[in-house]
Amino acid sequence: MQTNTALRSARGETTPYPLAAEDAPVVAKMRAAAASHKGEINGPQAREPFDAMIGAAPAAPGVQTEPGTVGGVPGWWCRPAAARPGAHLLYVHGGGYVLGSARAFCNIVGQIAQRTRTDAFIPDYRLAPEHPFPAAFDDVCAAYRGLGEGGPGTVAVAGESAGGGLVLALLAAINAAALPLPCGAAVISPWTDLALTGGSYLDRAEADPIHTRGSLGGLAGHYLQGQGPGRPEGVAAVRPAWRPAAHPHRRRRGRDTAG
Repeated sequence: MQTNTALRSARGETTPYPLAAEDAPVVAKMRAAAASHKGEINGPQAREPFDAMIGAAPAAPGVQTEPGTVGGVPGWWCRPAAARPGAHLLYVHGGGYVLGSARAFCNIVGQIAQRTRTDAFIPDYRLAPEHPFPAAFDDVCAAYRGLGEGGPGTVAVAGESAGGGLVLALLAAINAAALPLPCGAAVISPWTDLALTGGSYLDRAEADPIHTRGSLGGLAGHYLQGQGPGRPEGVAAVRPAWRPAAHPHRRRRGRDTAG
């Protein structure tokens, strides 16, 4: 599905991706369904309805899903019938560091796996508040190392929202440690501002169908638990040492606030 997005390259150029006409009715229906629960996704009590909403995405034909473990981290595999040998995608799901599960995201990630002909692994990284920062980041790093055992240049990484922030943090850590880079990286509306300082929290407040500044603050609080949101100590997001060595593609949804 195409959304109203813009892709920003390493040089800072932006290419708009308008909402496709055939997708508009589906997007409108999704926004209407979420509107009545706006601001309610702010803690562990929202896990079940969040997973139900995410899991309602259509499954991709010809994609087998199965539980697995990579790098000591449990998760789910999405394996398309026509997968290219040796190609892997590490997909880090969103959910504000508090919500979401690998199983719930299988249909969404299965669509990506089918189109890229790539076996995709979704790690069930530990969630806050039971496991605050840096538990999620540590799990994502472990899963990447596990997938990388297949050889350099065989793993791509991607994620959305909080998962996008974790992917950027992973790239920062890889770059700082001079480890093998992924063959590609993509983030969709990554949540990198847990201090909630961006202007879009206010000027896009009415347009966001799910979040409010207050609900996002609740999620950030569960994750940080008193640790400062400044970089690099407090947030598994973009760190000062990071340079776009892997040239990640950043796709931003045009109607959100957290990205």
